[in-house]
Amino acid sequence: MKLRALNTLFGGVRKRDVRSLAQAISILENNSSSTSQLLKGLKSFEDLKKGALTVGVTGSAGSGKSTLIASLTQLARQDGKKVAVVAVD
Repeated sequence: MKLRALNTLFGGVRKRDVRSLAQAISILENNSSSTSQLLKGLKSFEDLKKGALTVGVTGSAGSGKSTLIASLTQLARQDGKKVAVVAVD
């Protein structure tokens, strides 16, 4: 990915633009040639993580993980918080 395109992507991520965030996630998931450049650039976004909470949920199949996550997400959003869910299968 060219420097100009990466800078545009970083600007979109900083503004929380959904398309830019999706593109950044795709680059990371696909482990493309731009992955290392993207990771280096994202390290400068430490200020965006202030006050962020990370929660991990594990469990066996059918144990209610999705239901729990949906409920927690709904409660957080009702409280005015922004929520992102990253699911790994």
